[in-house]
Amino acid sequence: MPIKLFANHHRSGPAALSRGLWFQLHYEDTRRWANERQPPSGAGDKGATMTNARSTSAMSSGKRFTGALHGILVAVIAVAASVFTGPIATAQTPILHKGNAIITGFSGTAPAANPAPSADPTDNLFIDLNGASMRLQDISAGGQPPQGQLIASPTVFQAKARDVGQVFGIAMDDGRGPDGLGSTTPDIYLSASSAFGLQIVQPDGAGHLVRMRTGNPGAQWMPGQWGDPAKGGTPGSIWKVNGTSGEISLFTNVQLGGQSNSGPGLGNLTFHAKSRQIFVSDLSTGMIHRIDMHGLDLGYFDHGVQGRVAQGLAPIPDDPANRLDIANPLFNSEDASTWRYAQKGRMVWGIRAHGDRIFYATAEGPQIWSISILDDGSFGADPRLEIEVTGTPANNAISDLVFDG
Repeated sequence: MPIKLFANHHRSGPAALSRGLWFQLHYEDTRRWANERQPPSGAGDKGATMTNARSTSAMSSGKRFTGALHGILVAVIAVAASVFTGPIATAQTPILHKGNAIITGFSGTAPAANPAPSADPTDNLFIDLNGASMRLQDISAGGQPPQGQLIASPTVFQAKARDVGQVFGIAMDDGRGPDGLGSTTPDIYLSASSAFGLQIVQPDGAGHLVRMRTGNPGAQWMPGQWGDPAKGGTPGSIWKVNGTSGEISLFTNVQLGGQSNSGPGLGNLTFHAKSRQIFVSDLSTGMIHRIDMHGLDLGYFDHGVQGRVAQGLAPIPDDPANRLDIANPLFNSEDASTWRYAQKGRMVWGIRAHGDRIFYATAEGPQIWSISILDDGSFGADPRLEIEVTGTPANNAISDLVFDG
């Protein structure tokens, strides 16, 4: 699939999510992979060369489940070239190379193996298990600064829905391995997402899966929604793709108080180079979790309480009873208001490490806040409001943050 390059391009609004395919694209300059092992001053996971706050309507509308392409949302992030000097020679040719774009998007649909009689053709469309939820595409042929030109962008690797489910957030580590002692190709991290819809099924009398639009006792998540169940795929999953071999494994399942994410999924994630942690936003609880490189949850920051109170606002605590139940008829796969997202005043989606702070976007406003990261990797006690972003179309939530420099 060719890619059209723009210096700063985004398209959002209800159409971007209501049907079809929605992309997040990261362009990684892999020259930063070799030799350099300390993050540059002011760098988080990526020293980016453009600034873009993306607005999306995932919370504002239901989704029709079709294969039509009806709006594309794209962000391109170019990493500072000075951090790494070149790819590392290994016994195995890495899947991730200089000039690759990491793209997440809806994996597409496939017809039901046993179609049921229905007046609505979408009733017999299921998630395409062999469709790509993440692609690596080679866009190194661009050659010139982005100016709206089309360039060849062959796909060099895919992570399929049967393996990772539907994913949105993307992060890339420093290639030093879990213990920080290695020197190899960076690994890729992908977060489970409801951004492309929530799909459920139920077995009929013959054991065939039938697509359901509303909750019902006996309902199940549609295969391909959350990845390989044999590997523990859930709405709170972060998947790891080995940058050398392409092996896909479950990095962690984000939980709170022993409770798994009930279905809203995760927001976005970012790698903080100095502390070597993955930070991830949880759309179910509103928490920001920090995860070490072995997948261990080291704690969380609660914007709804800690962030708001620090700025003199009334706290909005997490409600443990606010959980999605696909067995409940109140759940509607085409009405996102029934999906039990965290209360708007505490919900966090976009997140980015920059310097010694984590910047994050709240659904209320929307606004951009930040919190410091201490030398031991823990959260500081200084949350602050950075930017008021009211006046965007429909005041949609901001799904991603990128820094210029």
